[in-house]
Amino acid sequence: MTLLSGLPIGVYILGYVGTMLMARYIKHRIWKFPFLGMLTATFFGTLVLLSISWFARWLTGVYIPIGNALILIALPSVLLNLLITVPVFYVMKDLANRLYPKEIEV
Repeated sequence: MTLLSGLPIGVYILGYVGTMLMARYIKHRIWKFPFLGMLTATFFGTLVLLSISWFARWLTGVYIPIGNALILIALPSVLLNLLITVPVFYVMKDLANRLYPKEIEV
């Protein structure tokens, strides 16, 4: 069990690996629009991680009604993650452009 959430240890590992695999798939499908790909990966990644943690809680005997889980946990988590990813995307994009500037052909 993790100390803060009470979930089995493998839940977060499974959730993050699943999110990473899904993000790589989205990156290959939407490679021309990185901002859209990042938003899509964040949205579905949050839902995947929350779904896995809800299922793990259900297996361990902690039952949270699906309606409450969606309205009280998933919706605010998705919105907060999407709001946070917008500035992080542009800061990382600017940092990447400064560290690896595009070559100018002479």
